[in-house]
Amino acid sequence: MKVVHDNKEYEYVKGMLRIDGQDTIKKGRRFTAGEKVYTLRSSLLDVKFTSSEGEVIILYKGSWWQRILVYLPFLYFVVGIFGGAIGGGLSAAFAIMASGLNAIVVRSNMNIILKVITCVITFIIGFLAWLILYMLAVGAIMGMDWF
Repeated sequence: MKVVHDNKEYEYVKGMLRIDGQDTIKKGRRFTAGEKVYTLRSSLLDVKFTSSEGEVIILYKGSWWQRILVYLPFLYFVVGIFGGAIGGGLSAAFAIMASGLNAIVVRSNMNIILKVITCVITFIIGFLAWLILYMLAVGAIMGMDWF
């Protein structure tokens, strides 16, 4: 990810921050360049740095449709809360995994249509996997013989 801010080129690649082509010193989520310290602030979609002087450099900001695709798997919770502790726990685990995968897909260099299709397929597969695991777990607890 590359952006120009105040006549400086900021590039964040593979966990390293480069400013005008020069590497910075990394220590956890902090990067030091000369006397300035930059702190990485990121979420599933947004990547930004704040400097020690309060300056904010936004490297990537997701659009509305990307946010919908990334946070769509959290709808598993709507169904999962009716499944008690097992349903809620499984829905949380699968929602986090599917959202993470969708964030990777959305930030990739794929065609937009392929991104949408891949995210929807990830949502469907995640939901079906969660539902099947939930049914097997509850069936085992209830003593049902599925096979």
